[in-house]
Amino acid sequence: MRRLALHSIAVTCAFILFSGSTTATPQDPEEIAIAFDELSTTAVLAGFVASFVFFAIIAAVLIHLTPEYTRSTNQHMRDEPITTALIGFGTVIGVVILSVILILTLLGALAGIPLLLALVLVSFVGAVLVDILIGRYLLAEFAGRTERPPTTKTLWFAFVVGFVITGIATSIPVGGGLIALIVSSLGIGAMVQQFRKGSALSEDTPGSEPWESRSESSGWDEPELRDDSGRGSDGIGEWDSDGNTDDVSDEGWGDDQDDDRSW
Repeated sequence: MRRLALHSIAVTCAFILFSGSTTATPQDPEEIAIAFDELSTTAVLAGFVASFVFFAIIAAVLIHLTPEYTRSTNQHMRDEPITTALIGFGTVIGVVILSVILILTLLGALAGIPLLLALVLVSFVGAVLVDILIGRYLLAEFAGRTERPPTTKTLWFAFVVGFVITGIATSIPVGGGLIALIVSSLGIGAMVQQFRKGSALSEDTPGSEPWESRSESSGWDEPELRDDSGRGSDGIGEWDSDGNTDDVSDEGWGDDQDDDRSW
């Protein structure tokens, strides 16, 4: 779905040029078949390059203009991948049904067609978000790029890696269409979750903090919990040289009272 339109345009243009050149002079059928095979390969490569440029423009907007939005939608997909994908799939089905109903009416066609075009554009943006998510995961696992929040360079590397992976996966003859639908649904669902729940990032996220991909942290872009209570390492208080604590408790307990709370 995400690259099918661009590929179809490239193949169609190439076919038109090829048909125009063959109608000018008679050609041998075998030569036509060979030329058509070569042209098909060229058209596929041209379509891949054209789609990469198109999605790279979307990635540039997401990475340079809305980096926090990109990281937040990535976090939504990572926290609840199945729920996010189902929400995205339901959104796609609902928008398609509504658009068809509007198109069947005379006046509603003016709103139904733009609604379908908006859905296609949103699916392209969602696909780029999924590319970045996949790339970030692979870079963290195999390249050790675990900084948080990720730098602009890391996000670009993530997009390129994810674009190649999803491009290969969606080109599989049997399951490519299903994979494309899952990718689009996951990306659209992340944008819906961002609209419903807001940012998935913590407000006190540090500017740059290393993280491990297999750590116990709940999210890539969430800071580690810190103890600012002012207590010692044992969580009770500071001990002096006589073995007494300066502050027994913050709850108002005296020296003659026992603390019956279970630890």
